[in-house]
Amino acid sequence: MMIRFSLTLLIIMASFSLAKAQIESGRIYLGGTFNYFKVTPESNNATTFTSFSVIPDIGYFISDNFSIGIGIGYNQSKSEFSRIFNLDSAGVEASYTIKRAFSRISINPTLRYYVQTSSEKFYFYAQFRTSVGLGKESYDSGGLPNFNNRSFPSEQTTITLDFNLSPNFVFFPTEKWAIELGFRGITLNIINPEDPEEVTIEEEKKNNRTTFDFGVDSFQPTLGFRVFF
Repeated sequence: MMIRFSLTLLIIMASFSLAKAQIESGRIYLGGTFNYFKVTPESNNATTFTSFSVIPDIGYFISDNFSIGIGIGYNQSKSEFSRIFNLDSAGVEASYTIKRAFSRISINPTLRYYVQTSSEKFYFYAQFRTSVGLGKESYDSGGLPNFNNRSFPSEQTTITLDFNLSPNFVFFPTEKWAIELGFRGITLNIINPEDPEEVTIEEEKKNNRTTFDFGVDSFQPTLGFRVFF
């Protein structure tokens, strides 16, 4: 029985050391994350939203538990807002639909700090990511001259800047491989159109948009896979 106990203890210690070794100073990881999110409205006056993103990345542990990394990402999103309203008291109805499409390529430097959980193979890490991207944004206003007091060109180039802080969990099933589950977290997003010749100065100011996201969207799941060297 003593031999069996010693063998079990040895396996547990080896499992811990393998996971711990992957987040020590000098280690490198290579992998990426994937996200798909869709919201379908339950009423006519609501928005349908779909988004997709993939970010392959590479990182280096500058000290135990702390890494820096960089990734190149691609993401796209589409939204469609429909509304039905009455034209007169007789109950005659009309409707319009506004469609928006957005896509971009971005550079994403990251900072991560890992913390061990009660299990030797499970870790939690907080990630801070800055994203600088160049993309395309297009609108179909459904024939309306403006929407939400803004006038948009049908298509415009945009420069985006994001700051994101997110919680993540990682599981080491083997010595080198890791599976990660994360959430969008808190995001500050700045979009700046790059086509001033297509809009007036006043319209350009209105089109510059800054948003702070912390709500239902903050719990969008992200799946990741990484190999550690």
